[in-house]
Amino acid sequence: MPPLNPHPSQSLTSKEAPLPYRPRTTPHLPATAIPSPTTKAECSFTQLQSVLHPSLFDAVLALNYKNMTPVQAKAILPLLSPSRPDAIVQARTGTGKTLAYLLPALHHMLSAGDAMTRRKVAVLVIAPTRELAGQIAVDAKLLLAQTQHSVIHAVGGTVRKNEERRIQKPAGSRVIVGTPGRLLEHLSMQPFWRLTRQLDTLIVDEADHLFDLGFKAELEKITALLPSPKDRPRQTLLFSATIPPTSRPKPPTS
Repeated sequence: MPPLNPHPSQSLTSKEAPLPYRPRTTPHLPATAIPSPTTKAECSFTQLQSVLHPSLFDAVLALNYKNMTPVQAKAILPLLSPSRPDAIVQARTGTGKTLAYLLPALHHMLSAGDAMTRRKVAVLVIAPTRELAGQIAVDAKLLLAQTQHSVIHAVGGTVRKNEERRIQKPAGSRVIVGTPGRLLEHLSMQPFWRLTRQLDTLIVDEADHLFDLGFKAELEKITALLPSPKDRPRQTLLFSATIPPTSRPKPPTS
């Protein structure tokens, strides 16, 4: 099972208390394209101490991450920005891309505060396969281990009723990670649909793989059932190994 960061190092220690983080206060910017890094970046996760939610920074330390991978160094700080730009990020499997989108998404969820996040689906991650969705869910749980927020894994081949009970049960925010077909089934049901009315972040991982597998129609139906970004501003992130100009998806902007 690959780790969030494929290059973990020795445990980090910090002699200074984390500086206050700044919750988001400004609206969306137009979509930003973040190409695949061409050079290695020497960036340490300690650079996030002043901008990352304290519980996430503590989780990063506990998971023994030291240096960011190139895609993490290129994407995390821009996506942590209070302006919360939509983005298309070019990143291949095994580059640490999961952490590159989970840290910003979970940071914004936690920074919103309990009053804004209670009893809703705050983050929705769409993945092409059950295996990838399962790994993303495990990674999200590790990052949220010291919080009261829930991570629910929703994929085909499992009992949907059990997923529905887990989705309805939590009192805190929910991070839902799933495959297109099963997520569309849930969104077609009123209880789940209502929980997505305050969706904060939509993530499409391995977008090129999703299109190759023929999930374009399901993705269009899912986005149609979610609140319009014009009515409920959110951050939309697409991660893909390749993004041909003729088929490049355009994240909605507010």
